[in-house]
This record gives sequence, C-alpha cells and structure tokens, in this order.
Amino acid sequence: MDESDDTVDKVLCFIHDNPGCHLRRIKRAMNGSMGTVQYQLDKLEKMGRITSSRRGLYTYYFAAGL
Repeated sequence: MDESDDTVDKVLCFIHDNPGCHLRRIKRAMNGSMGTVQYQLDKLEKMGRITSSRRGLYTYYFAAGL
C-alpha cells in the first residue's frame, strides 16, 4: 500500500463518519493540500465509493448508498 492509498482510505473514513461534509472541512481534517484532497475525492467518486451533491457554492460528499 502506498501513501496515495492511505490518503484515499482516510478521506473515505472521514466522509463515512461525517456525511454531508464539504471540501474545505475535509481538507482541514486531513491537514492536506487542496489539490491532494480534490484529487482523492475525484478518484473516490469515479470508483463509486462516494457521491456528491452540489448546492449553491458548496459540494457536499456522502459515502455511496447514503
């Protein structure tokens, strides 16, 4: 397992524990760069592990199936 897989797992666990969170909240919790978090969120969404809902200026993330 490389660092990228570890980051993906951390982001997924955070979203599972905090459904409906937005990008900046995830970024602060992960203590990572905006680009890295955006990349991981995009990767998880393409894998079907998370879904997103855009409302106004924010995109909210949920674990798939919620």
